[in-house]
Order: sequence, then C-alpha cells, then structure tokens
Amino acid sequence: MNIKQFSTVAVMWLGLIAAIAGGYGTLQTYRAQVDKEIDERKLQTFRLIERFGTKDMSETRERILPLVTTDTFCDPAARAKTGLTVSQMFAFVEFFDLVQTCIDARLCDGELAYESFGPYANWHWPGMQRVIEQTRAAERAMDLKKPYGHGLQALARKPGYASKCDSVRQ
Repeated sequence: MNIKQFSTVAVMWLGLIAAIAGGYGTLQTYRAQVDKEIDERKLQTFRLIERFGTKDMSETRERILPLVTTDTFCDPAARAKTGLTVSQMFAFVEFFDLVQTCIDARLCDGELAYESFGPYANWHWPGMQRVIEQTRAAERAMDLKKPYGHGLQALARKPGYASKCDSVRQ
C-alpha cells in the first residue's frame, strides 16, 4: 500500500469515527433534552397539584364533595345550602379542563395527573355530569373545540357510582 492509498483509507476511517462520535453526541443531547422535558412535565403537574390545594380551591371542594357523595349536586336547593356559588362551580370544573388541556398539550405528565386528580374526577363526574351537560347545551352555539367539563369527564376513567340526578327535577 502506498502513501496515497494509506492516506485515503486513514481519512475515510477518521471521517467514519467523526460521524459516529457526532451521532453519539447528538443522541446524548437528545436524551438529555427528553429527560428534561419529562421532568418539566412532572414539575408542571406538581404546580397544578399545588394549585388544587390552595385555600380557595379547598373551600370549593369542601362545598362540592357533600353534594356529589349524597348525589344531590343536581338539586339547586341543595347546592344553595352549601354556599357553593356558580363561580366556584365553574372554577372547579374548569380546573379539570385545564389539567386535561395540559395533558393533551403534553405539558403535563398524564399518569401523574391521573394519579393525583383521577380519584376526584371519578367521584365528581357522575354527580356533576347532568349540570355540566346543561352548561354544554347552553354553550353549543359557541362551537367550542372542547366542551365545558371535558377534563373532568376524561379524567373520570372509573366513575365511582351512577348518578341518580335524572330523578331530580331541575
């Protein structure tokens, strides 16, 4: 092998080694970026968990829970007795819509969100479904991409019971 052939082979091997090293470096950078995205999704989910525990949200949850556990949420008189305002009810439902939107946008960790909010959704969706569907009917003309209460419905993968709201006159 003469020097010209040797130098051609050497340049080829150096190019191949450089390509492999570059590919490995790119792969490591990609993996680090994916790991960071996963961590950021979990962090965003924990922010929502913190928000769910705020004083305002806790007060709202304390007013709603007795209504859904006694299956009286669809009774306006029962809601009024708890002091639950329409604004609080909307804020509660819209919080779950926000959680699901965060999951759909891949900004939140779906499994962590379900672990944290799924039990609430499983209990609240059956009791609140009828009232949510009435709001959806009123909003139908708005032609929204996602209807009111979509998050609560989506997170209620295993509803705790079937509501008897159909028997309550609205």
